[in-house]
Amino acid sequence: MKKFQILKTNGDKLVQSFNENLSLDDLQKIVGGYIEFLPLKDNKFMIVNEDGKCFNLPINIQATFVAKNSNISVNDFIVGDVIVINREYIN
Repeated sequence: MKKFQILKTNGDKLVQSFNENLSLDDLQKIVGGYIEFLPLKDNKFMIVNEDGKCFNLPINIQATFVAKNSNISVNDFIVGDVIVINREYIN
């Protein structure tokens, strides 16, 4: 069984399991809009709402910490609920 994490803006971390491939619609529902992939260390992606900053979504402190340890600028930040998933699960 495959798993991914949802890092929510309220600090909750949810682990979701799935057997089949996730659809674009599934991913968009979780992040609340169009998606953008950010590469992370350890062969993972963070999937974020690509328009999250335009929509003034709340800062996701937990996701920002994860992203800063992988690739984003120290002056940047992540907003909204995000997905952290192994790259191999994304076609």
